[in-house]
Amino acid sequence: MPYFNYVDEGHFLRRVSHLLSTQSWDPGWYAYPSLPFYAVAGAAVAWSPLYSARHGHPLRQDLSPFGDFYDVLEPVDLIVIGRLATLLLSLAAVALLGRMAARFAGEPAGWIAALAAALLPALVIRGGIVTVDVYALLAVLGALELADRARLSPRPGRQLVLALLAGVCSGLAFVSKYPTVLVSLGVALSLLLAGWTWRRKLLALLLAGAGAVAAILLGMPVLWLRTAAVLADLRLESGLYATMPVGSYWDQIFHRAEWDQPLTHPELGWPYVLLALAGLAVALADRRWRLSVLPWVLYSVATIVLFSRFPFHAFRNFLPLAALSTILVALLFARLRERASRPGWVTAGAALLLVLLFAVPLHQYVGDRLRLVDSRVQAVDWLAKHGDKESPALLLEQIAFQPAELARLPQPVIVRPWPRARRALEPRFGVRYLVLAELAGPNALLPLARQEILAAFDLKARFGSEPTPASPGWFQGNRQIVYVLERR
Repeated sequence: MPYFNYVDEGHFLRRVSHLLSTQSWDPGWYAYPSLPFYAVAGAAVAWSPLYSARHGHPLRQDLSPFGDFYDVLEPVDLIVIGRLATLLLSLAAVALLGRMAARFAGEPAGWIAALAAALLPALVIRGGIVTVDVYALLAVLGALELADRARLSPRPGRQLVLALLAGVCSGLAFVSKYPTVLVSLGVALSLLLAGWTWRRKLLALLLAGAGAVAAILLGMPVLWLRTAAVLADLRLESGLYATMPVGSYWDQIFHRAEWDQPLTHPELGWPYVLLALAGLAVALADRRWRLSVLPWVLYSVATIVLFSRFPFHAFRNFLPLAALSTILVALLFARLRERASRPGWVTAGAALLLVLLFAVPLHQYVGDRLRLVDSRVQAVDWLAKHGDKESPALLLEQIAFQPAELARLPQPVIVRPWPRARRALEPRFGVRYLVLAELAGPNALLPLARQEILAAFDLKARFGSEPTPASPGWFQGNRQIVYVLERR
């Protein structure tokens, strides 16, 4: 805090800020669907009266205008609200996965699935950042669960209502993350596998389709108000996926998590994948579970085929599949439990195994999150401690400090981009403190400039470990190399 800690937080929250500042339904950018933006913007509107009571003016008044720097967004309340929304949805997903497994195989299976979901690194590392993926995940789970409940319901009226709601969740999945609309294939298969007449099946499919269309039109009105612009952004996003050879699904699943996540362990890992595959085999072989799991398989295969076509590989696109795997693991242990003379020992062993599998990666991840302090915050803290009103400080603009952070400083502050900052180093400007970064790209500090700076300033502090990106429009990261110097 108060900076983004994930590359997509800015894309998301800048759209929320745009909705709030323009008081419009149009986020102005459609590479991501609109429903998650509306959800966080709505939460911000609900929070606004409390914000006004605390600060004496509306939250909307403090919204920062969009500048050149991706990382600059205020107030910090938007970041907090966005992350809390993700956390609540993540907890809801854990509860729903547990409930789904309990419906299949009883309460012990439900607890195992919930524990697996709560500990699975792929889900944990995305449970506290602002991202559309968790919104899509919950909608996918809801669609598959409601469709299966419709298939199993003995009441004709309830069957159709549940089919309609499953379609609504399919539409919500689309307006949360476009490709997750493939869950509608699973919904359709569930309804077709029901033991109904073909007439009732057709009626259920029509209701599910109507529910999906209604949810899409209501959840993303710009889809029919700005159709050409939405399609243009979709083509642009698809082009990026097709032309950016980044990442490896194999590496992310078995060796090291997605490159933009602070986890050096795999998203799933070999032991867990083997447990999930064994659970899938058990579920398909068991007549009680086969028809429920087949729609998952269809949705999973369609998702894998879609994303395997592109050279851009990001495991977050498979997050719903990872979530469903927790139920498969629970079903595996449910089968073992049925055959055990002491079923309680199987449940305890399953819980212990899951904890042992993920203890090391989660310890690393949680420790990293607890220790992380943005190097910009560290630099401002240093200046606030050592500076005074008579000691002006020159800060490099490319570091992208939040204005509210600079307001904490007692001394006058000058913010300049390089190379304009070089001229402000002349003694006539009276700058005592200097805050620079290890710039990458064409704006990097030249060796001659380094010599000139070190001839007049002493290095007092150094924070961070990564160079500052060349483009201000990129995510700066939380570990920029930041130097604090004092004039001799």
